[in-house]
Amino acid sequence: MAIKIQCSTKGQPTGVRTEKGRSVTRISSLSSGDVPNANFWIDMYGDVYLKGTIDAVSGIFRGSLEVGGPTAFRVDKQGNLSIGGTATNPNFYVDANGNMKAKSADIKGRVDASSLYIGGKNILTNTSGSNHLATGSSKIDSDYLDLYGITIRNKNTNGVTFQVSDSGVVTINGNITMGAGSVINWATVDQSGENPQVTSLRNTVNNQISGLQTDMSNMRYDMNHQFNIINQDIDYRMSWMRDDINDIEYNLRLVQDNMLSNWEVQNIASTVITNKLIQAPTIQGAYIQGGTMQGVRFYLGSFGSIYDGYGSDGVRRTDLVYIESSRGIAIAASEGMRLEAGGGLWLNCDVHVRVGGRWTTLDEALSK
Repeated sequence: MAIKIQCSTKGQPTGVRTEKGRSVTRISSLSSGDVPNANFWIDMYGDVYLKGTIDAVSGIFRGSLEVGGPTAFRVDKQGNLSIGGTATNPNFYVDANGNMKAKSADIKGRVDASSLYIGGKNILTNTSGSNHLATGSSKIDSDYLDLYGITIRNKNTNGVTFQVSDSGVVTINGNITMGAGSVINWATVDQSGENPQVTSLRNTVNNQISGLQTDMSNMRYDMNHQFNIINQDIDYRMSWMRDDINDIEYNLRLVQDNMLSNWEVQNIASTVITNKLIQAPTIQGAYIQGGTMQGVRFYLGSFGSIYDGYGSDGVRRTDLVYIESSRGIAIAASEGMRLEAGGGLWLNCDVHVRVGGRWTTLDEALSK
């Protein structure tokens, strides 16, 4: 193999050519994908490059030793070993004093340690530093049995034989043997909070009560709805019954007074004169005077009338006394005037009142 050596103008070697034709003068300038053509090279700075195998019985590296780059495997001149990770945060690190740090560890054998930290706490000694995890008789010290629950299993079946949950629920799958003189003093048992079974039962009862209240409310609503329908039907029937009673009363008065009904008056077709009755299809007179007058319609001139009719009084539809005028209607009283209406006074128009010497609408007067 031809070795290409780079020389100065005076013929002194200064570097070598790489396989890709680069010219390098220092071994530290090499890259993993472009190595020198030479199998062995010592640059002018004392660095050595070789492609072969080092087989030595002894030897000393005075500086750092790196394999696969500065972050793969590195031993610095102080004797500190780093593997993987980064130069400042390796995955595995052992210093010259034997202190080890590892991001994870799978240890199959024995671990001898005077202190062992898990989660930042030394589990081999308590806070005072005087007691250890194990006592002199190889028992777990009671200071380390402050647990959030515990589970003990059968070695053969892996089934749970004894368990205490983090909330204090105790489960035992097996027999309990109590020695002579053993006492369970229930008086010293102070249950904190409510028994979960009682809580579950209480919640069930509360849900049942809530469901019963809902059913009762729905039934009350349905009954009220039915009562309203019945009441409306009764009111409707009672209204017709009242009308019938009024008609009967009216007709009884007519019979008592020996008078005709409205329908009979409208159908008078002949004239009858007795000592108590004048009956004719038409009676005219300049002045008619009587104690009681009954009629279907009384005409007031050519523009008004009073008649017996049927319609709405504002509350319901019933028999009415109508006063109609094609012009106006005036009711005058030199003293007081009173209007009575059991179902209220219904006015389908603007109402004007005189307030402070001037006329205004009732709505405007009430809004002041």
